[in-house]
Amino acid sequence: MSEKSTLGFESNLIPVMREGVEVVKMICFGKLSASLVARYPHQNKKYCSMLTGAVINKIFGTPNNQEPFASF
Repeated sequence: MSEKSTLGFESNLIPVMREGVEVVKMICFGKLSASLVARYPHQNKKYCSMLTGAVINKIFGTPNNQEPFASF
């Protein structure tokens, strides 16, 4: 394989891998969100959704520094 075709393969691979990670994050978000809603029935869905987002962001190393998420 030539260097040029290797670079093309690598440049196409990165976006595909990023998309795959985003799919995994969405699946994890859905499953964790359902689990937290069942675990904390006294909390509203918005709280559980924000908690889920905070956990997923921590796991995947993608902090959200915008309000109201940063203070949550």
